[in-house]
Order: sequence, then structure tokens, then C-alpha cells
Amino acid sequence: MIRQAILPAALGLWCVAVLAVAAGGREEPPDTKPPASEEEKARDAQKRREKFAAELKTARDPVAVAVVMVRDPFRDIAVAGMDVLAEHWQDPRSATTLEELVEGPGALRDGFLTVAGEARIRLDRVRGRKAFAELMKGADRPEDRAARVREVFTKNPTWLEPLRRPPYKNELVSLLVKAALDSEGEKAVDLLVQSRLLTREWATQHEEALLRHVKQLGPAKTLATEGLLSLVMAGKGKGRIELIESWLADAREESEIEPLLGGLAKLPDGRDHLLRLVQDKRRLVVENAVAWLRHSYPDEVSLKAVAETARRRKEAGAGEDELNYYRTVQRAIEKEIAEKKGGKP
Repeated sequence: MIRQAILPAALGLWCVAVLAVAAGGREEPPDTKPPASEEEKARDAQKRREKFAAELKTARDPVAVAVVMVRDPFRDIAVAGMDVLAEHWQDPRSATTLEELVEGPGALRDGFLTVAGEARIRLDRVRGRKAFAELMKGADRPEDRAARVREVFTKNPTWLEPLRRPPYKNELVSLLVKAALDSEGEKAVDLLVQSRLLTREWATQHEEALLRHVKQLGPAKTLATEGLLSLVMAGKGKGRIELIESWLADAREESEIEPLLGGLAKLPDGRDHLLRLVQDKRRLVVENAVAWLRHSYPDEVSLKAVAETARRRKEAGAGEDELNYYRTVQRAIEKEIAEKKGGKP
């Protein structure tokens, strides 16, 4: 009975094997080819880069080439393809392809952008350009474009606040602010400052316009805008120094005194400003100036200035805690001087 049961099963297995061979041919031996070396991979990558570059140069349909590139196993080729898609943002295939790539793994891995993360950046760029084109429809004259930009930001005030606007709006905001600059020129400085798109290059080229704007803002709002004071101080005119000195003269809180004084201290002639400020009657100003002397100019001139400051403040009735601070700074400067000379304090 057992033999009779086994025989049909064996015949069945034999038939399956015969059919498999007939359908697919003989079973292939395992691939014994060694993995490519790093040098071979590098050569392959270079060949692929050159191939795609040549195709893009002559392609009547660069988007079609880019759609293939973004699937390439070499990351830099894939990212280059994404850039081509972003440049051709009007082609519907660009957004569709980037959307598919975004659906991959997370945007970051071990602190680095993934392919999906790179695609997200380009997709936001494509969507931003499409939204900008839609918003600016019919605004052909410079004055119309400027008015349209102002209207958009009036309706969406949070777009001008980096911490509150969605990251995918960054491209749109950048295009809107650029349109305002092209239409209004320096009058659009307020949008540059609010959006945090103000650059050092623009600030130094349009120093007077920036100064006029920060004068209107006043010290509190200027200091509350991250990085704005340093961009103001990046200029070369005397106006910026006069403005900061006037604000510092009226300052009473350390939150204003410290950054304003620091702005003066970082100037090429910063020590001259500090040597004048240690004679100020306000303790906060004097202590901050002394701290900057110790930090930036730990030498004999600063040591003497701190000693004279301590004596002057003592005569003015300063308490022991303040005087101890000056003594601590003096010892720190003496130590640095001695170390530079190769000796001990």
C-alpha cells in the first residue's frame, strides 16, 4: 500500500520537473562573477554621467531624459535629473515624477538627505513656481506686480515669518520677494527683512536704504530680527556707527546693551570704541566693554584700561561684587599676557 501511494507522487514530481525544463530550459549555474571594485564603479558612474550629459545637450525632450536619470543608482546622477525636472517645472511629468520619488524613504537618514529628501526640495520648487505664475497672472506692469505681491502678503502675513510659514512655501516667498525687488527696488527692503531673505551682498550694496529701514524699526525690533544687526554693521558708512551709538546711549536693559556694544566691538576700530565705553556711567555698559577687552584685546593696553576702570568705579561707589569682577578680568588678561611671553602669571 505504501509503495502504491509513493509511486504516483514520484511520477507527479517527475512530470513537474520535465515541464519546468521544457518551459524554461536548463537551470543556470549560479553567478560567480566577483563584485565590481570601487574603481570599476567609479568608471561606470563617469560613463553614465557623460552619456546623460550628451543626451541632455541634444535632447528635444530633456524631461524624458531626466525621468530616466532620477532612477539611476548613482545618487549624483539622480539628483542632476531632479534639477532638470525642476527647471522644466511647467511640464506635468516633472511634478509627477518628483511626487513618486518623495513617496520613498524618509527625507533624512543618519543626518543626510535621502533621494526622497532631495526630491522633496525640487518638488517644492516646482510647486512654488507654479503657484507664483498663477498668483501673478494679469499683473504685467511693474506697479501691478508690486501691488499683487503686497496683496498676497497682506492676505498671508505668516508667509513672511520663517518660523511660521510652511517649508514648502519658501520657494514661493522667495519668488514673490524677488518680484517686489524687481518692481519696487529698494522700497522692498521691508519684505527682504521680514522674510529673512536679506543677504550680506544686498545689505552692503544698499546700505543707506537698510539704515533708513532699521531707523524706522527702532532698536527693539531690529535686535529681535535674527542676524539683522550684523548685516547693518556689515556696511562701511559712518551712519551705521552713529545709529548704533545713539541706540546704545539710550539703552538700559542688558538685552539691548550687550548686542549693540558687541556690534561696535567687532568693528576694525573696536578697541577705540571699548576704551570710550569703559568710561560710561552705566555699570552694564562698563562691564560689557571690559568683557570685550578681555576677549578681543588681552594685552597691556587693555590691562591698564581695566585697572583704571576699577579705580574709577571704586571712587564712584561701586560695590565689591562689581570690583571683584574687574579683578578677575585683570588676572585673566595678566595670565594671557604671560602665556604669550612663555612665562607664568
